[in-house]
Amino acid sequence: MNKIILQIGALAFCVSVVAFSTQKYPMLDTVARAFIVFIIVTVALSVLLALSVAIVRRERQPREEQPRPANKPSQTVA
Repeated sequence: MNKIILQIGALAFCVSVVAFSTQKYPMLDTVARAFIVFIIVTVALSVLLALSVAIVRRERQPREEQPRPANKPSQTVA
């Protein structure tokens, strides 16, 4: 899954390089802005993945267990 996130970030980097270069930005500004887009996309997808995994795990956990009766003696070794 991490490879997919990284590849989507790389795709966003390449697309943003093309988009910024058509707007006549200097080369250093183009690469810097594209790198910022890469970082933002990669972090956003990582957070989205982490939240979705947490939600799925929470749904799969069993519901609250029934409490033990208070009058039932516990098994202790004497």
